[in-house]
Amino acid sequence: LDIMAPGAGIVAGWVADQNAVVSGTSAAVPFVSGAISVLLGSEPAITVKETVDALLMTADDGGAPGVDPAYGAGILDVGRALRRYEPGRFDAALASHYLPASEADIGQVQVLVCAQNRGTETLSVMTVVSEYADTVVERRFINISPGYTVSMPLAIPLDQINPEGGLELRSRVTINGTDENRANDSRTSRLQVDTKVP
Repeated sequence: LDIMAPGAGIVAGWVADQNAVVSGTSAAVPFVSGAISVLLGSEPAITVKETVDALLMTADDGGAPGVDPAYGAGILDVGRALRRYEPGRFDAALASHYLPASEADIGQVQVLVCAQNRGTETLSVMTVVSEYADTVVERRFINISPGYTVSMPLAIPLDQINPEGGLELRSRVTINGTDENRANDSRTSRLQVDTKVP
């Protein structure tokens, strides 16, 4: 898997002026093909390899930080690819709440709070704050390069997770200065964990 694209519940044109809802790679591939066409059309001198590299480099991180088996390079973002050389873009994003399956410890759940620099300039300071139950955790990251993802590990005690309702984890990212896309600065997830110890 190289990159993720929308592929679930996509409304597509069908016969006789009807629409159909489709899912799967058949629904996702046209998004990637369209993104390649847009880049090739907007930059006549770009090669196919450079186009693919641009889409992979500007993908929005998801899941585990960096390239991973579930998301590849990340989620397709043709807007970022088109603006990749535009100077002065500052955009920190709360990319994911990731639960590494192999890092489960007795009595706690490990969560990585991942934030990504989706702008074109280095972020001098990026602050990630996470809240759950009555706990607030804050960490500052310094000099985050464009496209780079940082992660803040949390060890959440199982006794703070309600067996019926789970646990709400709220995280946000801020930068010094103006963030051009505030819509991607926060994330809320509900953790459902089997708290029964074998």
